Amino acid sequence: MQRNPPDLKELFLAFCEHLDGKLVWKRRGGLNMQLLSFFEKKAEELHYPHQRDIMETDLVWWSELNEIELALQHEAHVRDVPKFFIKRSSSSRDQLRMYPQEVRQLIYIKALRKILIVYVSEAGEQSLITAFETWLKTLTHRIPNEQYMIIIGRSVRKEVGKKPGILFHAYIFLNTGFKMAGPLSCHLTQAQEEKGNLKE
Repeated sequence: MQRNPPDLKELFLAFCEHLDGKLVWKRRGGLNMQLLSFFEKKAEELHYPHQRDIMETDLVWWSELNEIELALQHEAHVRDVPKFFIKRSSSSRDQLRMYPQEVRQLIYIKALRKILIVYVSEAGEQSLITAFETWLKTLTHRIPNEQYMIIIGRSVRKEVGKKPGILFHAYIFLNTGFKMAGPLSCHLTQAQEEKGNLKE
């Protein structure tokens, strides 16, 4: 009997519960490894074989039918939100246009569940979500019941009224652009032993 694909909302809640007090805000290195390690452990817990760095994607989970069940892409800070989901030219004659690498793999990889984790400012979050929703509606490469989850993170240790930590918001969409949930929110405290070495 074939199992149901992973529930994205449950994955996000498990993500928040597991990583609270364990992450350190960095732009490179450790944060990426910690997040990928969580999704690998979760795959093992749910009995999904998994693999890193395949088809320009950071991590995939394989189904029992040897198909990709979930694809995950973890990216750095998005500084130019308006252009993030817009095709750009790779030649002066505009003969070949392609999406930025951050989203290109989400278009072409065949998977029932797709997750993109990015970092934007508070001001850029709504702009990015609006662009993401619009972008989904333009897709022609669609699988029935395909779902996307975009997770947005930012440091809040300098924001008034918020405890130091990392704030994550998650939004879940059907591939038609219909928003199923969001923002789901979790505020993670940072690893205590690393507080003296935090970098913005």
